Amino acid sequence: MWHMNRIYSHIYKGLAVLSIVTVLHSCSLFGAIDSPEDKDNISFTVSEWISTKGAITTEATIEDFGLYGYLFSAPWDAFNKPDFICNEKVTRSSGWATQYLYPNDGRYLRFYAYSPYGCAGLTLPDATTPGAIRIKYTVPESVENQKDLMVSISDDILGRGATGSINMTFHHTLTAVRFATGPEIKEGLIKSIRIRGIYNTGTLVYGETPTAKSTWYLGETKGDFTLNDLNKAVDAGSENVSITNQNQYFMLLPQTLPSGAALEIVFFDGTKDHVLTKLIEGQTWPQGEIVTYKISTTSI
Repeated sequence: MWHMNRIYSHIYKGLAVLSIVTVLHSCSLFGAIDSPEDKDNISFTVSEWISTKGAITTEATIEDFGLYGYLFSAPWDAFNKPDFICNEKVTRSSGWATQYLYPNDGRYLRFYAYSPYGCAGLTLPDATTPGAIRIKYTVPESVENQKDLMVSISDDILGRGATGSINMTFHHTLTAVRFATGPEIKEGLIKSIRIRGIYNTGTLVYGETPTAKSTWYLGETKGDFTLNDLNKAVDAGSENVSITNQNQYFMLLPQTLPSGAALEIVFFDGTKDHVLTKLIEGQTWPQGEIVTYKISTTSI
């Protein structure tokens, strides 16, 4: 038997805006856009709603994102397709520069983005898929491949007369799960951490309107996720010491944990291994937050 406490750390706080100019390579079905040569190029500013404490991805570390662009006649409707720009990679190393100009024919622009580009587990829409962006996601089994998935949507911009940059504010869509020592930890070695029996597939819908919050629709399948070869030495009574660093956070689907969901810790006390198990069914993992589990070992 072991004891565990849980705390939340809010991710969503505004940071300074980082100005970037983005490289876009279109898969346009429209052909050339009617834009005079003296029109401004389409460019972006990026902001991220995260806190500096415990942040997984920051404005300083974001390296790329995938971009979808819609070109449409107002008003927006659910039959619009991302056939202006479809899942183009935008990178910091490219200088974030774009060669595209604002359209000057009375049509509007709307942009959707996700980051990081092409992260493992994603199934993305193509240029023929109408309506708001829907991303299917299966959480990778390896913690190393579980990325901090973020999404953003722009306002609708009238191309004619538009100048300046378009703001894209990214929001975190997953729940980060980390582990720390509790007040009654014994001296020993935490060898591995396993999270068992949680939902591992879902579809993320965002951008029904520019102000709508992204929503997860979970599938029925469940999975286990293990951080092996952790081998974190802990001292007796050392509370609030991180067991998992930022590269070892579990990045998982927001959910109310189903029946049977559990944590399993392998703890070595210097003589033998102990397998410590704790049910966590019924707990809620909010979107865009860090959940911290504190581990104590009073029964060993």
